[in-house]
Amino acid sequence: MGISTETSADTDRSEGGSPGVGGPGAAGHRTTANTEEAAAPSPPKPTEPTATAITLAPEKRAKVDRYRELNRTVEPGGIVCAGSSLMEFFPIERMATEAGLDLNLHNRGVAGLVADELLACLDECVLALRPARLVINIGTNDLNDPATTNDVLVARYGRILTAIERELPGIDITMPAYYPVNPDVATDEGVRRCLAVRTNARIRSANEAVRSLAERHHARFADLNAPLLDDHGRLRAEYTVEGMHLNEAGYRAILPAFLDLLNG
Repeated sequence: MGISTETSADTDRSEGGSPGVGGPGAAGHRTTANTEEAAAPSPPKPTEPTATAITLAPEKRAKVDRYRELNRTVEPGGIVCAGSSLMEFFPIERMATEAGLDLNLHNRGVAGLVADELLACLDECVLALRPARLVINIGTNDLNDPATTNDVLVARYGRILTAIERELPGIDITMPAYYPVNPDVATDEGVRRCLAVRTNARIRSANEAVRSLAERHHARFADLNAPLLDDHGRLRAEYTVEGMHLNEAGYRAILPAFLDLLNG
C-alpha cells in the first residue's frame, strides 16, 4: 500500500493561490563565563505567539468563518483532516465516497497556514467538531523559513497537539509525514525560492523530528510517501502541480494508504 505506520506508547498555496512563506521563528541559548555573569539577570525571553495575537489574512479568515458555519451541523465523533493546502486540496471527502465508504469525514485544511495560525483557529478546524479521530499535517509552510529549526517546528506543532489533547482527551491522532518536493519541475520563481529552502533533505530531517513528537504524544506517525517518490527521492513529476503541491494523480497514489488511516 505504500504506507509505513508506527504506533507509539505545504510553500502551500496561500493568499491568492500563490505560494506562501512560513512565519519566522528561532531558538537561542546563553552561556555564562563566570559567577558574576551567571548571577546577572537574564534578558527577557521572547514571547510565543498566542491565538489572540494572530490575525489571519482575509482569504484564510473567510475559509475559517465558512468552516464555523459548516460545523454547526456536524455530528460529533467523526474524523477530521486538518492542516494547510496539502490537506485542503486533497479531495478526500469525494474520494472516500467514490470508494464506497460512508464516513463522518470533514476536511478542514486551510491553504497557507503555518502552525501558529492553525493554533489560532483550532476551534473551527478541529475542536468544535468534537472528532474521535484526527489526521493532521501542519508545518510545511513553516519549513519555507530557514530560521525554522526542527526544535522550533516541533515546539509549534507540540502546542497544537497539547491543546487538542486537553480539549479532546482520548482522541486518536495520526500525523502523516511531510510530502516530498521536486524543484526540477518548478517554473514559478516564487516556488523555486521556497524549494531552495524546503529541500527534500530538510523535509526528511523534519519528518524524523515529527516522528519523535508523535511518539511523545502517543500519536501515530504515518509515512505515505513511497508511491510519490521517483528514483532520486523527489516527488514524481507526474504527481505534482508545480513541484510542491500534489495533483489528483498524486493524491490517488496515496489514497489506499490514506483510506487505511481513516478506517483505523
